[in-house]
Amino acid sequence: ISGETSFMGTTIVKITAAEDLTIYYTTDGTEPAKNPDDEWENQYCGSFDINETTTVKAIAYDEEGNASAVVEKTFKKMEVVTCEEAVALCATKPADKYIVRGYVTAIASAYDPEWKNISFWMADTKDGGQVLQAFRAKPVDAAGIDVKVGDYVEIVGNLILYGETPEVNTGGLYT
Repeated sequence: ISGETSFMGTTIVKITAAEDLTIYYTTDGTEPAKNPDDEWENQYCGSFDINETTTVKAIAYDEEGNASAVVEKTFKKMEVVTCEEAVALCATKPADKYIVRGYVTAIASAYDPEWKNISFWMADTKDGGQVLQAFRAKPVDAAGIDVKVGDYVEIVGNLILYGETPEVNTGGLYT
């Protein structure tokens, strides 16, 4: 089962197995199986979109009716949170990926041309104090970063607690 496990908007899910196998799947948490009364029910016929947090389960059958093990993958739609909410989430769900929006209040370290990233502090308002650090943020376009104090930014990343300072370990920076 493949697709972006953390996504914004929608993601495309694709399920593959050996060519001579037939795949059945579910997206409602139930165990997938071939229905003897309707073999087309839940049969995988091609990739599909999901637009909410979903666990996909799949099973494959050969021509003799032998089943594979059930495999599953969870796809999480990222939540958009404020800096203040992100700070609170650091203690409860640090491994999850979030979209955090805020204003740059201070540059922590300038653009690093080797790693093509920058670190900065951000807050929910332009004068709202330094509540969250974007650590090694990278732009979608890695050609360069032109982030200034006062810019409104959107960051995608995992929340981590760094000492006593909450920060976001970013996977991308959107301005």
